[in-house]
Amino acid sequence: MMGHDAATIAQMRDIHDLFVNHARITRTVTNVPDGIRTVTESDDPRIAQLLKDHVVTMRQRVDVGNDPGLPIESDALHAIFKNYEKIETTVETTEKGMVVVQTSTDPETIAAHQQHASEVTDFVTDGMAAMRTAMMKNASSMVPHGMHGGMMRGGPNARTGPDARQTSASVDVWRYEYDLSIVECAGRRRSRHLRVIACQRAASAAEPDA
Repeated sequence: MMGHDAATIAQMRDIHDLFVNHARITRTVTNVPDGIRTVTESDDPRIAQLLKDHVVTMRQRVDVGNDPGLPIESDALHAIFKNYEKIETTVETTEKGMVVVQTSTDPETIAAHQQHASEVTDFVTDGMAAMRTAMMKNASSMVPHGMHGGMMRGGPNARTGPDARQTSASVDVWRYEYDLSIVECAGRRRSRHLRVIACQRAASAAEPDA
């Protein structure tokens, strides 16, 4: 992956807006034998439009297997993009949001849809806390064990020892939450591994004291 383009960066900002306004969103998920049916809406017209735009954009990506590589993506979502040719999607626009039905004849894809639907429900329920959890999980898994102490050593807030891995992941999350420039930093790097390292280095000086 060569990094995030302008369209993906804009999409990430919209997703961040939805996380911030999660309390204004309602969502129901029905698991069916071959997939899912979700209803996601908001009484706030601006948030409802964001939901509609997000669903349309993500459907366009799934239809062609165009995984954007967002920092919050789970293994289930990656599997959905990988198996895009095995997915049937129908979308219905409501006054307040969207109804999405996604089905498949492939058991792995069905399980991925149901898992991802549950993850999105957690996002709607917990908002920024759920975003931080997802990013922490991804950041920790992407940087090899043993490198975190080296990256952070010598900085004003450098930490070493058993919690160094958690600390450096926290830098990435903090920078994303309070300064979306981490997204643009990420977009300039050639690989996911290098994006995490570069953004952690850029963020370390700005990390708030514990």
